[in-house]
Amino acid sequence: MATSTAVKPRAEDARLRRPVHARECGATQRLEATHMAGEQHVSVPQRVVRVALVAVLLLGIAAAVGVWTIFALGLGRYTATLSTGLFHTSDSGASTRHGAPHTSANAAADDSPVFGFVFSTGRCATAHLAAVFLDLARHQNAQSASRPQPFVTHQTEHNSMPTKLFVDRYYRQLVSLPRAAVASVSDQDGEIRTPDAIQGVKGGQGYEGESEKSFEAAALAFVRQNRLPFYLDQMRRHGPGVHTHIFTGHVPLAFGMADSLLEVLPGTVRIVRMRRDRIQLALSLMALGPASQDAWAHIDRKPGNERRQDNGSMRSDETSQLRWFASPHHAHVLLRPPLDVWRTQLNRFQKYLWYVDDTECRWQALLRRHAAAIASGRLRVLETSVEELEQISFRTAYARIAHFWGLSVGAEQDGDSSWNPALLAARHNSIQSKKRDKILSLQEVQDTAPAHLANETWLREMDDAYRLLVGACQISPTETLSWA
Repeated sequence: MATSTAVKPRAEDARLRRPVHARECGATQRLEATHMAGEQHVSVPQRVVRVALVAVLLLGIAAAVGVWTIFALGLGRYTATLSTGLFHTSDSGASTRHGAPHTSANAAADDSPVFGFVFSTGRCATAHLAAVFLDLARHQNAQSASRPQPFVTHQTEHNSMPTKLFVDRYYRQLVSLPRAAVASVSDQDGEIRTPDAIQGVKGGQGYEGESEKSFEAAALAFVRQNRLPFYLDQMRRHGPGVHTHIFTGHVPLAFGMADSLLEVLPGTVRIVRMRRDRIQLALSLMALGPASQDAWAHIDRKPGNERRQDNGSMRSDETSQLRWFASPHHAHVLLRPPLDVWRTQLNRFQKYLWYVDDTECRWQALLRRHAAAIASGRLRVLETSVEELEQISFRTAYARIAHFWGLSVGAEQDGDSSWNPALLAARHNSIQSKKRDKILSLQEVQDTAPAHLANETWLREMDDAYRLLVGACQISPTETLSWA
């Protein structure tokens, strides 16, 4: 049987505990009093240090907020209109300010942004336009330093990336996507189709939040996330108060960005439609390089000989050498001849006639799609031609474009002209300056005598045959254009 033994506390333990407890209490009171006195002695400097640290922290935060505010005001002054509702967009896509259309007068009077573009095929004096208007803008700034100098460029698409690489990496990838309305874009006979959809257009990863693979959705994301910030940054770098951005190159609109630019860009968009004689333009475009560099080189090859990636395109080192033009399989083109006609019945000269005609189809469609924006002044258009710039009245033609984009040319009759006469009257023929021969490029079209190639009658015969083969383009739900 287990027994339990109670342990009795020893008397000496109790005696020891009682005096020790009393002494501890007294010591504790003395220690607490000493600690409180010491705390009162050191609390003042500690609190001063703490207050100083908090003050420095608050001043740092305030300075950071101030710097960010100044930066945001400088970089975001033009995008502020999108968030504040200064520009009100209607369902039709047209924007107005205070309910009144924009004109060159009221655009110059306020700081609303102006974005100028040229709608052309290329080879339409656009590089010469950039040189003329850049010189004009510099002169304008020298005459009136208080007036911001417009930013003018011919084909700058990136601060460091070459344009041909940018076109290949972005624009050509975008137009290879299918349209939203159909799984693939094809002509009446279902011949020329876009390649399979690719995964986005930015390093193969797509843009943040982009789930659609359609051309329209990707183009809109590209303009909003890439082009708009770049254009605004170019103006900001150019100088304080700059609100005019002029892009004379053909690339953005030749690759179908017009709709997205009109939806995203603030202020007014002003487009110059630059035309040129069709036959002369086709010859000039051909002279840029050999047939292997044509924009449609990959669909001209015989089946089985294509060197393509999984997405249906050529290798990147090949596509980067292609001309910066539309191809019949691209999502935004409207004139789509059957593939067998394209490959077997159209020669190289006729294919460049197609490119000229498709550009006109897309222009006419743009005018109809955005009629409300034109009526409101959100979109302004001016139509002219290279031939008009080559008349003896060329100063009037250049002045019309300058006023359209908001540039001042002064009063020439009063000796106050801003034009550089030598630059303005210079012949804008880069093919000639590069020592290329337009007629020699026709030897790739047909194996005949050089004298026959230079014959204008033969060129017109080729044009007539082409017109019977190319078909029609639809520019609105109820309208088509054709040579028939």
